Amino acid sequence: MRVINNSFETGLLTPWIPFNAFVTREFSHSGYYSTRLLSDSVNGYIYQIVEANAGESFELLASLARVGTSLSSPITLSVGYYDQFFNFLGYGLITIIDEDRIPNVEDNNTWLEVYQTTSPAPLGTTQALVLVNNLPRSGSSDVIVDDVSLLYIGEGSGGTGAPGPTGAPGLPGAAGPTGAAGPTGAAGPTGAAGPTGAAGPTGAAGPTGAAGPTGAAGPTGAAGPTGAAGPTGAAGPTGAAGPTGAAGPTGAAGPTGAAGPTGAAGPTGAAGPTGAAGPTGAAGPTGAAGPTGAAGPTGAAGPTGAAGPTGATVTSNSMFAANTEGSVISVVVGGTEIPLPNVKNLDDFTANATDTAFTVPATGRYYISYQINTTAGVLVSSRLVINGTTPIPGSIISPVVGISQYNNDVIVDLTAGDTISLELFGLLGVATLLGGGATGAALTIIRVE
Repeated sequence: MRVINNSFETGLLTPWIPFNAFVTREFSHSGYYSTRLLSDSVNGYIYQIVEANAGESFELLASLARVGTSLSSPITLSVGYYDQFFNFLGYGLITIIDEDRIPNVEDNNTWLEVYQTTSPAPLGTTQALVLVNNLPRSGSSDVIVDDVSLLYIGEGSGGTGAPGPTGAPGLPGAAGPTGAAGPTGAAGPTGAAGPTGAAGPTGAAGPTGAAGPTGAAGPTGAAGPTGAAGPTGAAGPTGAAGPTGAAGPTGAAGPTGAAGPTGAAGPTGAAGPTGAAGPTGAAGPTGAAGPTGAAGPTGAAGPTGAAGPTGATVTSNSMFAANTEGSVISVVVGGTEIPLPNVKNLDDFTANATDTAFTVPATGRYYISYQINTTAGVLVSSRLVINGTTPIPGSIISPVVGISQYNNDVIVDLTAGDTISLELFGLLGVATLLGGGATGAALTIIRVE
């Protein structure tokens, strides 16, 4: 077996590399532990790099289940082959487990056991990347994975031979889990009453209880009827005015008013007589250097040299295009072109109707750079493609963990009429570009000779 810690029984993920994943004891296919891959709107996965050699073939085994009644996202299982410098050589296996095949683990600990065979590793292979990837989908259940194994099954793959003889019967499988308890049987008939026991000794008298509360007062008798009001008397005459009272104390002073405007200045007085000169003071420190004097007159110009040959105009063809609207790119294994419709300065270049391919106007040597910025890390690769089929060497970025920024540049010879496209490829998934005016993807092409 090439995979280490395949059942997570160490209680840790090491040497697996996780993203939105953790070890749990809540469920297990075997032993005590398994790994839970988060879902909903995030991408959860684990991968491990194992030894592999050219010509070897393998069988990949994994046990999968979801947590809850909602369907999970589709699960991608893959085995990719790499050389000693971690250059991608190709896939030995990439398969998608549909969400409706993955059972609910809470339903009697039910699991889906997956068995898949890889193609032989190509020449130059020294290692393989085993990946279990839970794609994001809103409202989907988390996925539990356990017992991930990569078993060596031989060198190469010839034609199918004649069936061998039937092997001896295998050992009996382990006993299945104990079934649920059956319903409780009906109660048996009541047995005959036993003899009455002897009376126990009389206990000591308990303490006297507290006096009960005083009873509530009786109700108040009803009020007698109100007598009739007497007639209102006539108003008396108005009395004479009383004497004027003494003056009250003086009130506090009000706030000071604002200052008036300043008067005009008086005339300057006559100058007084000049006083006697004081003693000479000590010499002050040396002043800062004065400014540099004006430059002298320019000498006469020498004779004009002969004109050199006119240089070639090497940047007469250039273009720039970008995507700033936050497009959602559905990536397929063979590659998905990225549209660049929002900011276009094309010079003599032309774009197709979907703004995904740009036609070169003249034969020459070109400098090409690109950038891709996503809202979250994704495990897909990027590249530049000529004429829709030929990847440009040196332009490929193939990350081993999810990233959100891709930047690369190359110099390449192109012929008039060639088209250039920017692609994401390698794994099935969804990549959302930055939007709202930010640069989600951009392509720059300049002819240098």
